[in-house]
Amino acid sequence: MSLSHNQGLKLYLRLLNYVRHYWPSGCLILFAILINALTQVLLVDITQLLVDFFGENEGKRGVLYQIIVYFAGEDYVMDHLFRNLLLITLVILTFTNGLSLLASNFALGYISHRIVYFIRRDVFNHLLYIPDSLFAPSRSGELLSRITYSTSLVTDSITQSLQLFFRNGMIFIFITAYLFYLNWKVSLVFLLFMPLLGFLLNEVSKRLRKLYTHIQDNMGSVTNIASESIAAHREIRIYSGEDYEKKRFDGANYHNHRLNVKINTTNAVTTPVLQIVTGLNFVAIIWLLFILKEGETVITSGQLVAYIAAVGLLAQPIRKFGAIIEIIQRGFAAAHNIFQFIDTPPEKDGGRYAPKMIDGHIQIKGVNFSYTGKQKTVLHDIHLDLEACKSHALIGHSGAGKSTIIALLMRFYQCSSGKILIDGVDINQYNLSHLRRHIAFVPQSLLLFNDTIYNNIAYGELATADKKKVIAAAEAAHALEFIDNLPQGWKSVVGTEGVVLSEGQKQRILIARALLKNAPILILDEATSALDNEDEYYMQQALGYFTRQHTAIIIAHRLTTIKNADQIIAMRQGKVIEVGTHDELLAHNNYYARLYQQKFQD
Repeated sequence: MSLSHNQGLKLYLRLLNYVRHYWPSGCLILFAILINALTQVLLVDITQLLVDFFGENEGKRGVLYQIIVYFAGEDYVMDHLFRNLLLITLVILTFTNGLSLLASNFALGYISHRIVYFIRRDVFNHLLYIPDSLFAPSRSGELLSRITYSTSLVTDSITQSLQLFFRNGMIFIFITAYLFYLNWKVSLVFLLFMPLLGFLLNEVSKRLRKLYTHIQDNMGSVTNIASESIAAHREIRIYSGEDYEKKRFDGANYHNHRLNVKINTTNAVTTPVLQIVTGLNFVAIIWLLFILKEGETVITSGQLVAYIAAVGLLAQPIRKFGAIIEIIQRGFAAAHNIFQFIDTPPEKDGGRYAPKMIDGHIQIKGVNFSYTGKQKTVLHDIHLDLEACKSHALIGHSGAGKSTIIALLMRFYQCSSGKILIDGVDINQYNLSHLRRHIAFVPQSLLLFNDTIYNNIAYGELATADKKKVIAAAEAAHALEFIDNLPQGWKSVVGTEGVVLSEGQKQRILIARALLKNAPILILDEATSALDNEDEYYMQQALGYFTRQHTAIIIAHRLTTIKNADQIIAMRQGKVIEVGTHDELLAHNNYYARLYQQKFQD
């Protein structure tokens, strides 16, 4: 997708909106750039005085000369004090030029990094509230790319483009004005080349805008493949998937390489072309100066040198405009990528019902569900009544719809039709954060945060929990026995995704967190699958006591986990097949009994 000029302007204005609180620094930058450009012009102008001072003619038209004559008189020019003043002026202009450059670079760098800080913060903050469907594995690389790669490109774009645009823009304006001051007739030739320069810059801008938009999209694919390969490195080696992953990554990486080559080619061609056009302009100006020198118009040597030096200085900002366009388009593509994500609507939360306590009575009435954009129905007319302070086990083959019911209950997805009630109130009427505050969840994926064991248990709102309750939760989850044996105990950092712990240890940490939350509704998704038989026995004792006080929904394949449930719900292909206790369902000798015989026997 290519960005239009209007879109580019809107993006730039939106980026500049981040610096509205830093207008004093912005004024300092503009003032410093103005001084820097002015001193460069004056340094060129002073060459006219120097050349004519040592030549046969005295410069009559220099800016500094006119200022000195105005205040001190023409006779002062030949005085020794004038020479000293000229040297002092050179020193002052040199220092002023350098210090103004330092001030603008420092202030601009500070502001640009502040902008990126706030943009990256906004991207991450929005990431925490986007719909669950955007967290699909296929999009994880894209999300990471926006937080890291895109924001870094915006940094470069803001810093370099503002610096180059304003500084070179000021130099261009002052030098052009100075050329017209020296000789307006000759300077008119320069204007004849402006339409050609404008056309070239516009064409380059359109091509770079298109290429950088494509490269932003492609970086998501590169990051996604790399992150998948890191996460699944064991599976890749066990199933000899190295060659397949190499080809997959090489394809995305090569496409990225081709886009960068096209960008490099465009940039490589742009600068020489601009130099050629500027050089032809320079030749035309020198040719006219020769004509004026041979004619009646008097041009001193100092004026000629100053004019040529000014034209040479003017070539630099013209060449830089090509670089500015490349940087701006790169930043526009990154900013478009970022703001497109920030503008993604967050999870819907129109509920206002926020009770402090609930009983946990769950009713599922006529629920059907299909994923967005897919025709296949995942759940078919589900009717369930899950009484409060009872345990309810969901069983069935993979793909039966067990996890989908849980996701709908926690409002990660919306029912296609039907409704789910908690204590007789539609869950869509609950305030979303309050609804989830009443639910404790132990997921099947054993992911921990790269933090201490204590912070992983007392996570989020639980961070304010009494330390004694944290220890009691860990003890109930049988986690104390390995926590106390770690070198740093509770302060041990578990590493990325809890890599330093075993699967069973990670599962106990997650169970301890759920027990600490002490929510009315407890959801256990294969919560004891990573435990050995002895640990599972003790865990069942702890969970058994806990589930008698709370509404528990259990997904499990082990008989020991589900047989004591107050209600067992057998599912197949998105439908509820049987509901009853373990003994009742065995007596029916139907679907559950067959599953029990095939899969659930000890």
